[in-house]
Amino acid sequence: MKDLQELEEILLSCWPKLDRQEQILSTQIYRLLAVGSPVGVQQLAESLQLSEEELRRILQSWWGVFYDGNGKINSYWGLTLPVTNHQFHVEGRKLHTWCAWDTLFIPQLIDKQASVVSMCKQSNRLSCALDLTLSPPPNLRS
Repeated sequence: MKDLQELEEILLSCWPKLDRQEQILSTQIYRLLAVGSPVGVQQLAESLQLSEEELRRILQSWWGVFYDGNGKINSYWGLTLPVTNHQFHVEGRKLHTWCAWDTLFIPQLIDKQASVVSMCKQSNRLSCALDLTLSPPPNLRS
């Protein structure tokens, strides 16, 4: 059991501890990125009533934020617009993730039902014949 606790501590230490404002910001990035277009910093700041300066300070302190050539967010802690082998479908949109694991929790973060597909990187085939639909639990819906 001690090994499992140590592993948990190691994994949790990889992620920043977010205060309430940062949790709201994080959720908003996921939700805006899930629309399927890169997210502009100005758009994000306005949606949260934050100054761009404050928003940029926060984003620069996080390792999981990536930008396109126009300075807009196109990947954020697992959710990415560039095509990958891991995807989920939400309201007719195909969204991609960094890994299969991300497809299992990001739909809940954006409060959407999703159908998941993941491809094996080596064979470029479906990793399993599975039709998986995820829905956020009713008590977590906003």
